[in-house]
Amino acid sequence: MRCLITLLLLLALSLPARALELSAKAQISLITGSAGAELYAIFGHSGIRVYDPFYGLDVMYNYGTFNFNTPNFVLKFAQGRLLYSLSTDDYPRFLYHYQVEGRTVEEQVLDLSKEDKQKLFDFLVNNAKPENRDYRYDFFYDNCATRVRDVFEKVLGKRLIWKKEASENKKTFKNLLEPYMKDVWVNYGIYLILGMRADYYASPAQKMFLPDHLATAVGEASLEENGKTRLLAKPKISPLTMMTSQQGNGFFSPILVMSLLALALGGLTYWEHTRKIRLRGVDFTLFFLTGLAGCIFLTMWVATDHKATHMNLNMLWAVPFHVVLAFWLLKREVGKRLRWYLQAYAIFQVLILIDWFGLPQRLHFAVLPLMLVLMLRAFRMAQFKTHVS
Repeated sequence: MRCLITLLLLLALSLPARALELSAKAQISLITGSAGAELYAIFGHSGIRVYDPFYGLDVMYNYGTFNFNTPNFVLKFAQGRLLYSLSTDDYPRFLYHYQVEGRTVEEQVLDLSKEDKQKLFDFLVNNAKPENRDYRYDFFYDNCATRVRDVFEKVLGKRLIWKKEASENKKTFKNLLEPYMKDVWVNYGIYLILGMRADYYASPAQKMFLPDHLATAVGEASLEENGKTRLLAKPKISPLTMMTSQQGNGFFSPILVMSLLALALGGLTYWEHTRKIRLRGVDFTLFFLTGLAGCIFLTMWVATDHKATHMNLNMLWAVPFHVVLAFWLLKREVGKRLRWYLQAYAIFQVLILIDWFGLPQRLHFAVLPLMLVLMLRAFRMAQFKTHVS
């Protein structure tokens, strides 16, 4: 008998979306996974579970799937043009992988009518077809969590009522990311690569790009049916309660490392000044590397589809032009125009520091020592026409 049911189930899943009629015991749940150790997993994960014990059906619908073997994977990922997909997986196997990784899994069973469960299941089956499953990933606006939010809104329509947010709960995208960036170097890197959009205030719907916030919103949402309102989801249950171990950051934080670097270069600058020399290789290295960083920031703005990396004000100190300027600094003679530029650049850094908290983008405090040493070296080079080394 079990073999017959399994055969019928496989046959049903191969037919059009409406072919399998869920039983009265079917459940549909929002699944929220905690942060993982890998960088792409530090913000957690969202998925939809469809469980029907009558058919032995227990499937996880996952919008966060990508293929490492995609041609030009790194280039497409950097350009924001890597396709993500809706995939299906055996839910017990999904739980096993999270258990191996030591990650928490929480389940919120949706309180839906039999008709709504069927509509939602039909939508997922249709969306998982090869011609429908792929989409262009966007970290803030189109990811595994926002796709789940959109599925609920499309299927349930205006009957789905999200809880209104209190005005004092307004947060920027960057504020929302902070609790997940436990590693100070990850925090520093993300601060550097994100642009001005990360400091925009996120609407209640936009906050759901994070799985935890989606889970909270679903837990507080209501569903209107036949003139009555009830909570969309039942209380959370935790099939797994293991907690992800946090990696230590060690002693060398970005602020400490950059401060030590600034002190070393500051001491070197004083030593050069007392001997009236300039080590041109130092200026070349400093300005070339910061200019190279600026080129990366510029590329992530104009040559990618990542909206989160657009308009990056880190280019105010990491000027892309300095990749070229660095080679001019190798010359023994510092011309008049170059001295004017260096002086203007140094003064501009002073103005940035004065208006640090008024900038439309929050810069990481670890760039402060670097900006100070860039300003110092630029001021010194602007003092003389010729330097010997």
